[in-house]
Amino acid sequence: MPRAHVHSMAGLAETRRISWLDGVRGIAILAVILVHSSQEVRFLPPFLQKVCESGQYGVQLFFVLSAITISTTLRSHLGRGESIPSWWARRAFRIAPMYYLGIAAYCGLKIITTRLGMHESLGSTDPIAILTNLLFLNAWFARGNNNVVPGGWSIGVEMSFYLAAPWLYLATQKWRRGALFLVVSALALLFAAYLRYGNSVPNNSFAYYSPLTQFPVMLTGVAFFALTQEWLVASGLPPGRTTALSLAALALAGLIFGEWCGVWAEQSHLLAPSLFGFVSCVFVALASGPLLPLVTHPFLTRCGVLSYSMYIVHFGLLLPARWLGRSDSFGRILPPSLQLIVFFLLAVAASAILAGVLRDRVEKPGIEFGRRIAARINRYRWPVIGTASVTSAGR
Repeated sequence: MPRAHVHSMAGLAETRRISWLDGVRGIAILAVILVHSSQEVRFLPPFLQKVCESGQYGVQLFFVLSAITISTTLRSHLGRGESIPSWWARRAFRIAPMYYLGIAAYCGLKIITTRLGMHESLGSTDPIAILTNLLFLNAWFARGNNNVVPGGWSIGVEMSFYLAAPWLYLATQKWRRGALFLVVSALALLFAAYLRYGNSVPNNSFAYYSPLTQFPVMLTGVAFFALTQEWLVASGLPPGRTTALSLAALALAGLIFGEWCGVWAEQSHLLAPSLFGFVSCVFVALASGPLLPLVTHPFLTRCGVLSYSMYIVHFGLLLPARWLGRSDSFGRILPPSLQLIVFFLLAVAASAILAGVLRDRVEKPGIEFGRRIAARINRYRWPVIGTASVTSAGR
């Protein structure tokens, strides 16, 4: 593949990211906010409760999208002859500033609410827990896993995966069976998780949040991109009704099996994330084709652009809903289903507004600073893996 084609594909990736990949992110963040909104409502109808609980698998959709982003940015980055350490710097400063703000905000919230005698709060003031989060090691230590920044376990998993991501990506580009290697690796990690935790992994437990349980989702995402990059990035799902219907049937089968393993029947919370990782890959394929009009809706794409900050802040913005939801008088005013709708809509609106400010004031400056750091790193004589390593893609 000529070098010019590598750059044109990278450019197309960035263009198409705006038009549809952010829309898929929008769906993922709305699903996550839905499940957390439902947790603040008592006495929801059982069926509706299960539907809302399924929103937790929006995190696995985020992981697959992150794997695609990792692959596209590495393709562009290495195609320009830049170094892997500079890519790490870019990704770290994309994530860290907003996350560190979240640590400070939730720690402050914990102090204030504790002094006010409000025990239904969020955050932690445990120094060791805070330190593991500052170092993004919280995915590996139960003490700080998910109790400093709510939902922070997923950020820890993603940051840990970044360390191995360049080598995994290059394996899929340089080796014809690289995607198969990733799938086998995912299965091996699941087997290791089974040996470590057994099949009886409680939902939303440290074992469930463990990288052993969650890394297979991201490995599947990188393998998916390796197999589909030529049409996924450049032109979308190959046309054909049969192809779309086959993928839809595959997604439905994976969804049913995943729900049976996960929140609906709770047969194996160990397997559920990987199954939803597979479903997410198929959904992304459909989103690039027949579902394109849906995922390019301006509301979804806007939510997708703001999804990281929305993820960090929406937990805190739902605290008033937690206090209201525990109130018997509020329950007499609004039935549970209407409470859910109100809490969800307000949480989406408030988190989107706040996230818009934070994206301009925190995320964008962090991204720009990461670019400057990456440029300085590239001045050193790092071993550079250039276009020769990425131009074999798709052979």
